Amino acid sequence: MTTDQGRELHALGDQVDQAVSELLTLWPQLASALERDQGGPANERVTTTANVHTIPVNGDVLAAVQELDRDAWPAVWKARDVLGEPGGRISIEETIRSTGVLFRRLVGREKPQDAKRLAHEVFRWHRLVRTAIGLSRRAQPLRGDRGEIRCPLHDDPVTTLRQRGDEGTLHDRRASERITWRSGEGVYCPDRECRARWTPAEYGLLGRLVEAAEERRKAERARMSA
Repeated sequence: MTTDQGRELHALGDQVDQAVSELLTLWPQLASALERDQGGPANERVTTTANVHTIPVNGDVLAAVQELDRDAWPAVWKARDVLGEPGGRISIEETIRSTGVLFRRLVGREKPQDAKRLAHEVFRWHRLVRTAIGLSRRAQPLRGDRGEIRCPLHDDPVTTLRQRGDEGTLHDRRASERITWRSGEGVYCPDRECRARWTPAEYGLLGRLVEAAEERRKAERARMSA
């Protein structure tokens, strides 16, 4: 393993630890929100504390609980199997808690690809739970004065760019504390073959690319109709 790979995996391990820490805080809230769900309308919100913090009780909550219950243990079992240490099924909380240690053991055994796969699973669970709880708001189609803005890098398929959703921070990792919000920053193409991304500093460049792409498409339509 090269020095650069080691640094990358070390940084990835820190990110796993952060995701695991928040997951262990948010999972009980997710479960309790599901228990309180009395089948209300989609996007109904219920107050969970005396403060401003609210949790959306809807299909996202149920889907997140079901997905973690289905996927978390198999992912951890695979990591343990690679290490030659399979074990019995444990609770979701213990499953999540074990991932940080397993990640570092995989790195220590020089199994970087397996470690990365486990890390990406943790990040996927983290995003899933944050979205269900309402701390990560969904990305939205990017729109301008003339409607939705398409990715300038490809025409097959023509794909609408998306603006990242706002991100909430739960202070002190406690449900009784307030949430502060950071506006979503960045635009990306959701097409799996493209995955282009632009930061706010690159919005000027993106604007020029979009204008050029629209002119190209307009000329192509004119040529086809001639």
